[in-house]
Amino acid sequence: MRTVFAAGFASGAWLAISSLLWAQGAAVLAPNANLQVSGIPPIPREVVSAMEQYTTFEPTSLIGWHPTDGSMTVSRRAGQTSQLFRIREPRGAAEQLTFFNEPVRSAQWAPRTGEYLLISRDKGGSEANHLFRYDPVSKSEVQLTSGDTTNQAGPWNAARTRLIVRSAPLDKSGKKDPEVTFYALDPKAPEKIEPLITLQGAGWYPARWQDKQGKFFATFYISATERKLFEIDLVTKTRKEIPEMEFSSDEDEETLGATSQLFVRGYDDAKGEFRKLYRLDTASGKRTPVSNEIEWDVESWQVSPDGKMLAFVTNENGRSVFHLRDTRTLEEIDTPIMPSAQLSRLRWHPTLPHLALSINDPNSPTDVFEIDVPGKTIKRWTDSKPAGFSAPLNATAQVVQWKSFDGTTISGILYKPAAKFTGPRPLIVNIHGGPESQSRPFFLGRWHYYLNEMGAAILFPNVRGSAGFGKRFLTLDNGKLREDSVKDIGAMLDWLSTQPQLDASRVAITGGSYGGYMSLATSVHYSDRIRCAVDSVGIANFVSFLERTETYRRDLRRSEYGDERDPDMRAFLTAISPLTHAQKIKKPLFVVHGINDPRVPFFEAQQIVDKVRANGTTVWTLYAGNEGHGFAKRANADYLFYAQSMFFSNCFR
Repeated sequence: MRTVFAAGFASGAWLAISSLLWAQGAAVLAPNANLQVSGIPPIPREVVSAMEQYTTFEPTSLIGWHPTDGSMTVSRRAGQTSQLFRIREPRGAAEQLTFFNEPVRSAQWAPRTGEYLLISRDKGGSEANHLFRYDPVSKSEVQLTSGDTTNQAGPWNAARTRLIVRSAPLDKSGKKDPEVTFYALDPKAPEKIEPLITLQGAGWYPARWQDKQGKFFATFYISATERKLFEIDLVTKTRKEIPEMEFSSDEDEETLGATSQLFVRGYDDAKGEFRKLYRLDTASGKRTPVSNEIEWDVESWQVSPDGKMLAFVTNENGRSVFHLRDTRTLEEIDTPIMPSAQLSRLRWHPTLPHLALSINDPNSPTDVFEIDVPGKTIKRWTDSKPAGFSAPLNATAQVVQWKSFDGTTISGILYKPAAKFTGPRPLIVNIHGGPESQSRPFFLGRWHYYLNEMGAAILFPNVRGSAGFGKRFLTLDNGKLREDSVKDIGAMLDWLSTQPQLDASRVAITGGSYGGYMSLATSVHYSDRIRCAVDSVGIANFVSFLERTETYRRDLRRSEYGDERDPDMRAFLTAISPLTHAQKIKKPLFVVHGINDPRVPFFEAQQIVDKVRANGTTVWTLYAGNEGHGFAKRANADYLFYAQSMFFSNCFR
């Protein structure tokens, strides 16, 4: 029996064939031992064969330059997880450096010498990240941090022999007050680790370390719209506030460590809507505007090792725009024409005026490029499109807009299916998490299947509370305004009925994390206007979520959602939680969750599934025992892709 899931393949047929194959003992894709599956029909192997080319993408992200040999270190999938590779020349062969069962979360070479890699990783998505000194030649490692903590590498000292490590205790109970301890660590002598200072609160992140002056700078993250920069004196244990500013941990501390000049980001003084770049003299407190003429957020920046050039990227209506300035005059420096794409991971060459970065666009996986500043050229270092991939990649990301209930303009990124599909198309609405995130034109990976083979359109809305549209827009969903963002989806459904190329009667809603809450809330409020919903690692009950999320995140989330300890706010959060209204969820629901999730605990999935199933509503579940806040391992992500495709097909039949 030959089975192909492609254009026009009805879900009823899929389910019937799946059941028949199962009954006959034919080949089906069994979930791996880490997956707990309920309600999902058997997945025929032949169907998998027709889809699996969409699982072969291996996006390549920049880690950085080797300090001495001119090679680049990148991250890409190897087997089941993301690992490190070294590439010695543009389009050169990729030499695999790490071979772990878990993904490498971050990495950097030992400064100046490159004699080892400093990496971090966790187990099973727990985010209990620990640091390791790794020898890529012998493949041996030494664990540098320990305990029930999550750890992050910070800035190095002037001699580049020790670095600051940020360490926060893990505690799901919520009984401990959050705190962060900073340590000085020599990766070659981890037994001599030295505590520097413990600060109350979870939002502390180290930036530049001026060890000869006995101080370092740290950003204190309070909320999506409030960050403060502090100069911390390690001798007196006192701190001096530089309000409403934050520092980039990507700057080169060796070059700038002895100066009083910092490049920092903060909301502009005039309108206060967008985060601009400033040159700050920490001795005098004088701030010189760098990007005030640009009415958009600066999202990343890095100063060249010689201190002469400042590269930064602005987010202009979802599009990345590259800028290069002279750090003294702040005048623009000519650069090659950059692609209209997403730019990230700016990294200067240690000795040359060359800048590496990652680039992603709707029709190309993330790849690594190099800008030769004097030569005004750009070189591609990696090409991540699989050699055997035969399907077209011709997605066009179109910005669409609609008016919400209060007149606020809401926008989204719409991808239309392949031209071979005619008539009104079904729509998959994918709502981002955060909520302080932003959907932007990007490569869809597996989701190209829905455009090319299923003929579905895909919409990524940016409801109120999304980043990139100014400070006011970012705060329009805070606290008791939470459900206004859900009303933005209701307005989107109204707009959809006016779009002849889209089928308003065939809509699937999906989202991850906060987007999972939005998917559940849409199922509550607009059940009669959608066909189905997918909740991936989503919040079902704001109170239980806030009480059970990791302590190092709890206060940061309270600043967004409200403090559940306040009786009035607790009552409000309970009233708007999807769990409270689970009886209104009448359309099929697919719930996906990592059992080790420290951000949105697994309990959120369990309680919504139990209540919705009690209604008699169809519920599929996919839980992973070796995952946390999302699926990072290929076998799990692939199974989710196949199962979700079945689910959408069933919705749209």
